[in-house]
Amino acid sequence: MKPLLAKKSLFSLLALVLGFVLLLGALPSLGKIVLAQVSSQLGMELEIEEIGGNIFNHLTFARITGVRSDKSQPVSEFAAADVRIDYSLASLLGGVEAFLARLKVEASQAKVVLDLTAGEDSRTAADNGGEVVLPAVLPALSVSDIDLTIHASDYDVTIADTSLQVDPAVSQSGQSVRLIIPVLELHVDGRKKLATSCQASLLYAADQIRIEEMSVPDKLASLQGALVWGNAGQPTSFTLQAAISGGHLQGSGSFAAGRTSLGIELKNIDIAELARLLHFEDFAVAGRLSGSVTSQFDPAQSGSLAADVKLELAQGHLFGETTEARLQATIQDGVLQVSEFVANHGENKVEMAGGTAPLTLFTDWDIALLGGLEISAIKLHLQNIPSLMAAFGKAAPLPAVPDHVLDAQGSMADQVLNIEKADFKTSKNSATLRAARLQIPPAGKSFLDSPVAGTLHLGIGDLQELSSLFALPLMAGEARGDADISGTLRNPVGNITLEGKKLAYERCSLADLKVEARTDSKQLSIASLLLRNGPDTLEAAGSYFFQTGRSEEISGKVFIEDVARYADSCLAMEQKLAGRLEAAVSNTAAGELRLDIKMSDASFAGFHDAVLSGVMTTDWRSYSITNAELKTGQGNLRFSAQITPQTEEKQVRAELGQLTLSYSSAEFTLDRPAPLVLSYGDKGTSLDVGEILLKSAVGNISLQGLLAWQEESLFQVQATRLTSRGWLDGLTGKEYQINGADILFTLHGPIASPRAALAAHIAEIGCPQLTVPLSGEVAVDYDGASGLTIRQFLFATPHGQQISLVG
Repeated sequence: MKPLLAKKSLFSLLALVLGFVLLLGALPSLGKIVLAQVSSQLGMELEIEEIGGNIFNHLTFARITGVRSDKSQPVSEFAAADVRIDYSLASLLGGVEAFLARLKVEASQAKVVLDLTAGEDSRTAADNGGEVVLPAVLPALSVSDIDLTIHASDYDVTIADTSLQVDPAVSQSGQSVRLIIPVLELHVDGRKKLATSCQASLLYAADQIRIEEMSVPDKLASLQGALVWGNAGQPTSFTLQAAISGGHLQGSGSFAAGRTSLGIELKNIDIAELARLLHFEDFAVAGRLSGSVTSQFDPAQSGSLAADVKLELAQGHLFGETTEARLQATIQDGVLQVSEFVANHGENKVEMAGGTAPLTLFTDWDIALLGGLEISAIKLHLQNIPSLMAAFGKAAPLPAVPDHVLDAQGSMADQVLNIEKADFKTSKNSATLRAARLQIPPAGKSFLDSPVAGTLHLGIGDLQELSSLFALPLMAGEARGDADISGTLRNPVGNITLEGKKLAYERCSLADLKVEARTDSKQLSIASLLLRNGPDTLEAAGSYFFQTGRSEEISGKVFIEDVARYADSCLAMEQKLAGRLEAAVSNTAAGELRLDIKMSDASFAGFHDAVLSGVMTTDWRSYSITNAELKTGQGNLRFSAQITPQTEEKQVRAELGQLTLSYSSAEFTLDRPAPLVLSYGDKGTSLDVGEILLKSAVGNISLQGLLAWQEESLFQVQATRLTSRGWLDGLTGKEYQINGADILFTLHGPIASPRAALAAHIAEIGCPQLTVPLSGEVAVDYDGASGLTIRQFLFATPHGQQISLVG
């Protein structure tokens, strides 16, 4: 109603100005009083400059300006220049119609600004009742430069440089009106939606305005029609016929108090041309639109809308894909009924039939009304899911998508979404969902508490396709599985069976897998897990709690005939590792995971036929190693440690609680607990070793410092009062004995290019070739550039005999 009220205000403005300027010309002494009365009536502050002419037949005004003083009035600004008004004062004796027939108005410029952002007076709108009161004859009018600006809450209209001509001659069909609009722009929410120009030829009569011809540039749109308001009490009606963008449009409607009726029929409209006309630039569109829309409603009652919609898009093109669609729907008593909806977008197709929903679900976007939605049947056939996602402004988060097909069908009734089947297939993999149900929650309840049910079957013929699809490390093999889903969206429950064959992760062969499990949002319960690779097996069962990281009723065992099979491919170890591995998994009384491990016939880094055993327990936050022992032909090592990863600090902290190293007849024992910190990150990897002091009857050894792979290292190994008797006989022979040796080894630089120094003082060296013992001093340096440098190599007897080397 706002544009209609604005039109009435313009006629009121014109009538008041004409009447009062006559009084103003007749009684100049009353000018201020008259101007104040006019301003009050229009809710504007008016100023008139240079009045000329005479009271009998014409008046002239150099300029008329007005600024709104009453914010409720839609006309906020008005201006006109070089105004001339010709009239016959005597014609007033014949009435207003006779006076208007002899009236002629000319102006070189006019400007009007309408502000529709303020609320209308509801009583005034109701009083009008849709009735339009206009004169039977228009005054002759000639304005060559009109600017009209309309400001509304969500749109702006600009009309500039417009000329308006009203022919004074009145024929049987009416008065001729000529309108030329060089600039016509529409902005919606700050964005340009229309930029064009138009020309119109109209016929004005007492009861109607007839559009003889209206066109826009390049003949994108050409229309004819009529607006008929008839006699008092009759509804206002319109008819419209238009050629738009290569197609045709017909429209009609009527406006009466409490009832508005509209009807539009479209045929073969080129929406690409229409988008260009409307300045639509959000994305490229093309196609031919046909159909019809009829509706009836009471503007004062939002739930009174009744409509019948039939639309069809042919030869369409959206988002780079061929698109066709068909819609048939009705609106009645606040309910939207979709009898048919079919859409093809490239290789994707969507079909829906028998859909009903409360209209407020869409007008108010009230998600609580979703339970009132009913659909008899919905079908999906999708062969290009990324292109469908692009149509909704979403990009597929995948580097490449293989050829695929998704076929699904379902329905919705009684607040339940039913998916009868959904089959997703690629050339090698498939997923099938059957008998899926989702309960739509009542108003005020969360979707997360809605019951859900269904059966999912996976048939994965090639894991490599999935790993490449989701940019995962290389996987190979095939798998199949089933999951029975129940519970709610917040707390889903699934019973899972999974079976895999010839599985591999990167270069690591895992062979065959069987799993039976049950999971919900709180825990994963594995009834059985069996991984078999030839003679090697892993068996496990138990429960794991996600929130606490605790495990319960864990049991399992591992048997690997020879770990050499996995050392390189799975563990990427440079040193060759071999041996038989047996392990058992269980729970402690505190709920921690316990791993008992034993490795026999082991060989690694020069050790052969070794036996390794130990116990590790963990709550997944820290790891405790106890009773760990390595037995070799050269010696034995026993230790215990506590290990705590600190992921945020990129560190692993450990404490050696016990360490015993046995070699031959000597045994070195850790004097006190020793801390170690392994750091990793942008600066590379480093190991900070607190003092490790090993004491024995044959001497003491300490280790301390920083070992860094990329940064500067400073690490020392020191031995004091070391003797070789008994425990080093295999190395020196029983004939040679070393007593009282003090040795200091220092390592500098990164491990990749180290620098080292060795300094030793040997109090006594027993040698069978000499009757007296030797003493020695040794100092040696090494770096990668200059190699080995002997700074001191001196052996001497108590009698002064010496052997020395330098170089």
